[in-house]
Amino acid sequence: MKMLVITAIQMFEEDILKMLRENNVNAFSSTELVGYGNKKASSLDDNWFGGSNGKYQSMLFFAFLPESSVEAVFNAVEEFNGKQKTQSRVHISVLNVEKSN
Repeated sequence: MKMLVITAIQMFEEDILKMLRENNVNAFSSTELVGYGNKKASSLDDNWFGGSNGKYQSMLFFAFLPESSVEAVFNAVEEFNGKQKTQSRVHISVLNVEKSN
C-alpha cells in the first residue's frame, strides 16, 4: 500500500481531479490550505509556488493506493508539469504505508 500526496496552487485543482479520475483513483481526500513562498529560496524546488513572496491558495490531495496504481498518476503529473507555462507546478510524493487498520 502507498500513500499518494499531491500539492499545488488552487488554480490546478480541476486538472488534478481530472488526472485522478483518468487514472482510476476513485477514493481520495482533499483540503484547501495556504502555502507560503519565499523569493530568497535558492531554486524553484525550494519555493514550490514560483518566483515570488507571498501567500498562495493551495490544495492538498492524498489517497491510499496499491503500488501498481501509483506510476500512472505520477506519470500524468509529470506530463502535466511538462506542459506548464507557469513556474508553479503540481508536486507529487509517494510514501510507503507500513501498517494501517
